[in-house]
Amino acid sequence: MRELRVLVDYRADLIKRRTMAINQLKAQLHVWLDHTPGDLTRVRNLESVTALVDPAPLGTHVRQALIDMIAEFNRRVRDLDSMIKQLVTPLAPALLEVIGISHTRRQS
Repeated sequence: MRELRVLVDYRADLIKRRTMAINQLKAQLHVWLDHTPGDLTRVRNLESVTALVDPAPLGTHVRQALIDMIAEFNRRVRDLDSMIKQLVTPLAPALLEVIGISHTRRQS
């Protein structure tokens, strides 16, 4: 049970960090390219931003520092979701079937 709490807390922390990175990237894209992207937690939207930034006069460091960081946060959150689900399912398998109840505290 303690392991589950730690993983859920770590997931919440990752989501906060990801949100900060996404907000920073969105603000910079708006200023630099007059573009405001959609939900960057979705792979398709992150790929479209990458395609937009590639030909833009931005350094590769900006692209690596922000876009790669967001992609890594997205991957880590998905991995944690999977781990948390594996830990919760044996404890309360029927609980996850109830609409509106999830294995995490908040939706990402």
